[in-house]
Amino acid sequence: MKKKTLLFFCMMACLTAISAVTPIEAGSIKNNTLQAAASTTESIADGLITVSDDNTDIWYYIEVPYSSQVTPIGSIINDHSGRGFTVLTSKGASTNAQFNPLLPNSLRKVQQWKVVANGSDKYSLVNGEGKYFGNLREVSTLEEALQFTVTKMNNYFVKLLNSSNIALGAHPNYTEARFDGNPTNTNLNQNTGLPADGNPGLRTLRFVPIAEIDDNYPVIEAQNSVPVDWFFITSTDPDKTATPCLTLKADGTTFELAAQATGSDDLKRQLFGFVSNDNGEKTNIICLADPTKSMDVSSNSLTLSAMGTKSWILRHVIAPANSNKIQGVIRDSRGTASGTTSGGVIITNELKTENWNYNFTTYDNKYTWFYEPAPTYDVTLTESDENISIVNPSVNAGETATCPVKYGHSLTFSYAVNDSYAPEVTVNGTLYLTGVAEAGSGFTKYTLTVSNITENTAIVLSAVPAIAVTVTADEHISIISPTLDINDQYLSISSSFIQLEMDEGYTPRITSVVNADTVAPAITSLGSNLYNILLTQITDDAIIAIAADPIVLDVEVTAGIGISLQEAPINAKYFTDYSLSFVFTEGYHHPYVKVNGTLWPVVENDGVCTITLPDVRENKSIRVEAFAPSLLPVTEDTYVRGGNTITIYGTENQHTNYSQEGVLMVRHSSADIYELRSYLRFDPTAEIRATPYNQVLLRLVMAANPDRTSGNQYYQIKTAPATLDAINTMTWVSNGETRAELKGDSISEYIRAGFVSEGFVPGKVMETDVTEYILENLAEDSIRIQLAGVLTSSDMLIQFYARESGNIDYVPVLVFNALPSSVDLTADNNIILVLPTESGSTQVDCGASYTVQFKVLAGYSAQVTVDEQIVDAGNPDENGIYTVTINNIKANIAVEIAAIPGTSTDWIISNDPVIEVHYYNLLGQEIYEPNTTDIYITKKIYASKRVEISKNR
Repeated sequence: MKKKTLLFFCMMACLTAISAVTPIEAGSIKNNTLQAAASTTESIADGLITVSDDNTDIWYYIEVPYSSQVTPIGSIINDHSGRGFTVLTSKGASTNAQFNPLLPNSLRKVQQWKVVANGSDKYSLVNGEGKYFGNLREVSTLEEALQFTVTKMNNYFVKLLNSSNIALGAHPNYTEARFDGNPTNTNLNQNTGLPADGNPGLRTLRFVPIAEIDDNYPVIEAQNSVPVDWFFITSTDPDKTATPCLTLKADGTTFELAAQATGSDDLKRQLFGFVSNDNGEKTNIICLADPTKSMDVSSNSLTLSAMGTKSWILRHVIAPANSNKIQGVIRDSRGTASGTTSGGVIITNELKTENWNYNFTTYDNKYTWFYEPAPTYDVTLTESDENISIVNPSVNAGETATCPVKYGHSLTFSYAVNDSYAPEVTVNGTLYLTGVAEAGSGFTKYTLTVSNITENTAIVLSAVPAIAVTVTADEHISIISPTLDINDQYLSISSSFIQLEMDEGYTPRITSVVNADTVAPAITSLGSNLYNILLTQITDDAIIAIAADPIVLDVEVTAGIGISLQEAPINAKYFTDYSLSFVFTEGYHHPYVKVNGTLWPVVENDGVCTITLPDVRENKSIRVEAFAPSLLPVTEDTYVRGGNTITIYGTENQHTNYSQEGVLMVRHSSADIYELRSYLRFDPTAEIRATPYNQVLLRLVMAANPDRTSGNQYYQIKTAPATLDAINTMTWVSNGETRAELKGDSISEYIRAGFVSEGFVPGKVMETDVTEYILENLAEDSIRIQLAGVLTSSDMLIQFYARESGNIDYVPVLVFNALPSSVDLTADNNIILVLPTESGSTQVDCGASYTVQFKVLAGYSAQVTVDEQIVDAGNPDENGIYTVTINNIKANIAVEIAAIPGTSTDWIISNDPVIEVHYYNLLGQEIYEPNTTDIYITKKIYASKRVEISKNR
């Protein structure tokens, strides 16, 4: 018996369940169970609905396609009533059913319905989860289910009536399913179903076989899934037939319409995946060229932004009179009763957004799109040798099997190789894996998956006389291919390779080779801890030993001015902690450490600062910096958002940026919900308190320009009252903020931020003098201030870099300066200056002292004023010299010395020396050395020119 015949009969039993190979489609979940109608099933409503029975299930989506136009059917979506072209959706036993857009494919069972008999000419609905439609809510049994009668309305639509003869449909202006309506409005009449013009109304339904939509609509993945099915999004506009495909431009951020691409890289920019952001009706649209981001709208144009920034509703459109394809619109909300301006926006083929208008035509125009699957490629499987057989799909000897595979999908197939032979598999001429082996009788069966097929692919299978290879490997190594037997052996050929998967943190190393390559086989990294070892020179049985070496990671450490590294290892082992220690030098303070560009916490103990990186798994770049002695960086910062609801600018309770974002925001708006205020806390150091400074500036660096192109936009620095919460718990609500009345006192005047037309670029430095407030509060443990917006001609938004910006030059800081001061001295003509010798201006250092010395002419006293404040000049010394010293000068001052006529005893001191003495008798005649027993008069003249006259005996 030929090998191929033997294999066929030996393997039929185990392969019976394997049919023609289909690609793996993990994200494509379609409920097409028993779609074909059997001839014995009951048809109702003139064939519009087929009733399911015990043998056949016929599944439908049930639409409410309300439209304000007659023909063609569904030409207009009138979104302010009925939310057209949405499908009936179960919401469980406690919530009414709704009419929603299509959910992710894996969740659509609650939107898929079959009709079952429930009494004479009465019917009930069962969803894909086996739940019955009760009185608008789910029930568990047929006995509890609601009974309907079915009436055909026209060639597309039917009406379901309950026992009270009330039609099921959508509630006006809401998604909720209900039986009542507005009987005063013809179009919404609860019983007529179709208005007088014959167009479907809110109480008419269309039963759509699920394949009609699922086979012509994009696969929507469940939340957090990775897309595996990709689609073109093409305009339905007849004017765009030459360039219909939505395409990500080469810049990677904006879009255009282009002709359908053929090259691989260009194709990736035209393929899109759809991932639900909440397992609900909204979807993120992802481009294959950059699947880490999703489609967003900015300034009325399409862009790529951070994943999940914007999500969309994909609304399908039925236009059976116009196209055999399902068309769709892409919107950002369902729309509201108010019509155009409140209904959200819709994407047009001009790649802009327009406010939704409920009378847009729904097909073949700039508002609607086709979703076309990515290309399908032919994968050929060819046997090149009689000792190898393709088992699934079945192929005759020498023939080729062709399998269609969707873009990016995989192909799994099985083949068998006779004993004593080893397989050689090439994919487009390149050696590939052999697959997972399973021993048979006289043969070995292999199952192989070729992944991520993005082109027509030729797979050729050959069998070659085998060589036994024994592989020994460390415990951190797994052999992926080929499959080893119980003796750690496999049958090889000279051009085969071994594929390994390493435990994280290890790399492979060949430790020994016996009877194989004269040099160690080459090791190639495939990424994701996978490696190939290529065997090219095996001519006989061989033994290969493979070891697992721990990965050693590089750590690059650089230090800025003011940092002295104490311990800086240059590498780290995988999975180990890495520590770095340093101290400050030259008066520097406040460490600022970035690890791979991210701010990192520092622990300080006895002057030694330490950072610890736990469980290191990648190379690290560490930059250690410090702030100069005269700079005091912000310790904590945040911004809070106005209003009482959580929206885009804020996290929980409208508090954001505390140790998480790189910007601070300031805005003063005419609407509370857009109000933004920033708060900063500074902790003065002992060194700054002890150093004389006479100027303090708040330095902020702008991160983005104000968002208006005209008008003067301002902000103001204010105090942050002690009644406000701590920065790390601060919220608008807990602060008791109001928009109309800003809390806190003004520290600065209004500061003009500028606007776009001035050519602003991020990095603009804003410095504001806050000397008086900071110096007055320097003794406090911490000082808090706020940045508040000032409403001028329009709303405004300013962004400053925050502590977490990752750039030490952008961090908000207080700049302390010691500026020299001027002392202006003046003295009148009756004052004799000793030091300095004449009036004038003198420069003194910040915090220094200034001394002036002077004498006063006879008959005068001195009055000294400093900046118009009188100071005590004290008493002169024995030489009549007065000395006045002014300490800790931090500002310009004026010193004035004035002579006051008259002699004041306040200026007389006991050591005033006598320079002349005269004696007189009682007749006034001057005498010399009088007798002490005589009566005479003594006149003494002192150095200060004062005169003293006394009578002596």
